[in-house]
Amino acid sequence: MKFIRSASAAFWREVIAIALAWAGIITAIYPALSDSFWFPTLLATVSGFSLAGIVLAVKDEQPRQPVASGKPEEIIEYNEQWLAEQGAVVVVTRDMSWILSGNVKSLLEKKASGGDLTLIAASQSPTLESLQNLGAQVIFAQRVPRVRFTVLRYGSSDARVLVHRQISGKVVFHEYDRTAFPIYDLCMDLISEFLETTSRRK
Repeated sequence: MKFIRSASAAFWREVIAIALAWAGIITAIYPALSDSFWFPTLLATVSGFSLAGIVLAVKDEQPRQPVASGKPEEIIEYNEQWLAEQGAVVVVTRDMSWILSGNVKSLLEKKASGGDLTLIAASQSPTLESLQNLGAQVIFAQRVPRVRFTVLRYGSSDARVLVHRQISGKVVFHEYDRTAFPIYDLCMDLISEFLETTSRRK
């Protein structure tokens, strides 16, 4: 599967910090060791560690979102990898009809049983009822957003938002972290509004 995502501000801050650290070390040691036999070896070592740091930063920044996929097995694989991570999950959906495999359902059932699943839906369905009976919090809204989305690790500082849509028969995934202003913040505000509205009704 192909992936795309623009580099985040945090990524560039990390790369710049590594580059500045490398420049600072070289500036500090050059006057004293420039004529030393060990200077080339030391320079190569420092440069190597700096390069390794940048490579790791690039690797860590590798995006998680597929451009598009029309293959059910790839969509299933993506959802499984997403839901297998630890933490609370919030799903804004119409009726959970997007569940495409037994593994995805099992992962959702595990989240529900652990109290880590909140579902905001437009209408009841057998799948929703089953997950609710297992412990999922289900909120029915008169109208859910046209754009459906899922939040992984909801309530934590590293929460992520997954938005998907269909274009010409293919499912396109978009993944956002907290640096993706304003999309990330709008999704979080919308969930908060649903939860607060439900609390006021009780």
